[in-house]
Amino acid sequence: MAPRSDIQYKEIRDERREQILAHALGVFTQKGYSGTKISDVAESASLSQGLIYRYFTSKEELFNAVVEQTIDLSNKAMQQLMDLSLEPKEKMASLTAANLGFKDSMEYALRFLLMFQVCLNTSVPKHVRELYGQRFIALDCVKEIIAEGQKRGQFNSKKAAGSLSIAYWSIIQGIVFFSALNHSDLGVSVEIPDAETVLKILQA
Repeated sequence: MAPRSDIQYKEIRDERREQILAHALGVFTQKGYSGTKISDVAESASLSQGLIYRYFTSKEELFNAVVEQTIDLSNKAMQQLMDLSLEPKEKMASLTAANLGFKDSMEYALRFLLMFQVCLNTSVPKHVRELYGQRFIALDCVKEIIAEGQKRGQFNSKKAAGSLSIAYWSIIQGIVFFSALNHSDLGVSVEIPDAETVLKILQA
C-alpha cells in the first residue's frame, strides 16, 4: 500500500476536525458551556480524549471554534445573498426559502441555541461573546435589505427597518425550533408555515 500524501493527511485531519466540531455543537448546546467536559465530546464522537486534545488544546478553544464556525457559516450565506443582483423582496424570499428548507433542521436549531448561550450565558468566555457581537452580520444585512425595499415601496415604510429585521429573525428562529421538533424523538408533529406567510411581516 502506497504511503498517504500530505494532501490525504490534511483531508483526514480536516474530516476529523469537522467530526469533533459537529459533536461539540450538540454537547455544548445540550449541557451548556460550564456543564460540558472534553470527555463528553469525546464520548459523543466515539473518540479518545487524547485525540480531541490533538486538535483543540482546551474546552475554551473548542467552544470558540464551534462559535466561529457557526458565525462563518451564517456570514458566508448572508454575504452571498447580499451579492445577488435581485430586488430586495426577491432577496428576502430567497433567504426565507433557504431558512425554511434547511436540510438539517436539528443542526440549524442547535446553532441558534448556541448563539443564545453566547449572548446570555455569563459562564461563556468574554472574548467569545465579544466575537459574536463583532462579527455576526445577519441582523444588519436583513436590516439593509429591508431598508432598501422600503425605499422602493416593496416593504412597509411606517416601521423601522431594524425593528422589522428583529421581527423577521424572531419568526425564523421560532420556526427553526418547531421544525426540529418534527425530527426529534418526542413524537411531536407541527405544521410549518410557508415563506409567503413569513414574509407578510414585512408588509403588515
